[in-house]
Amino acid sequence: YDIPYFRSIVMFLLSYSMLSNSENENIYPSKETSRKLIDRSIIGAVSLALMYYNIVTLPIYSFNTITRTSIIFTYFISIGIGRDKFMIRKIVCILICILGAVLVIRENQNRRVTHSSVNITGIAVFFGFLNAFLKAIIPIMIQNVGNVNPLHNSLYTSGFMILTSVILLVFTSKTVVIVSMQQLFLQIVSGLIGFGLQTTKVLALRYEKATTVVIIDSIVLVYSFLFQSLVMKETPSISGWLGGSLVMRSTVVYTLLETPKVSEKTEKH
Repeated sequence: YDIPYFRSIVMFLLSYSMLSNSENENIYPSKETSRKLIDRSIIGAVSLALMYYNIVTLPIYSFNTITRTSIIFTYFISIGIGRDKFMIRKIVCILICILGAVLVIRENQNRRVTHSSVNITGIAVFFGFLNAFLKAIIPIMIQNVGNVNPLHNSLYTSGFMILTSVILLVFTSKTVVIVSMQQLFLQIVSGLIGFGLQTTKVLALRYEKATTVVIIDSIVLVYSFLFQSLVMKETPSISGWLGGSLVMRSTVVYTLLETPKVSEKTEKH
């Protein structure tokens, strides 16, 4: 739990310092915005706790696969609240994207371990899908806040993540130890990257539908897969290349379906 703990500290300090030095923004937004950000942060904190429970109770491959189903939840929730339209082509794109993600995840998993001693239980699978559902809600909740300043979102989210990490550390009787300057540097870099990801995702959710942002986010799997292949100087298998191409292709097609001209033609047919 020390990784999200230090990462959240960096994000919190960076967000707080930028807001305190800003002439146009208060450190804390309006009460209504604060309430919505607190609700979003609580969901994020519960998702974090479930994630660590799933890591212990599920094989990593199974956990990552279940987590990718959050795209489906986001899409159907968006339809339910009137922010998206039901379209068979979109569902096909989502399913192809998940299939591609599963192939990439499997490729990465095969590089690390050849087997898992973790027995899959019904309760573990249930909490895995619950975590995926909560992850699906978060981008929709961010949109409900309105044109929120990304710094406010980062401040509240990282604050609750710090609190959650501390509680988890206490209950698991673990201590946070930085054994080298290299580890400290990596934790700071991780925090800066996390801050950048939070900021760009909030900005993206201002202009695009939640499902579009979530499905585009799947490209990260492909980037990390290719980067890992270059660093480890390993040649990806056919299934790895196939999974990456499926993710990229389905993401491009889904994004094109969201453009006005293509969307209008699809609805007419």
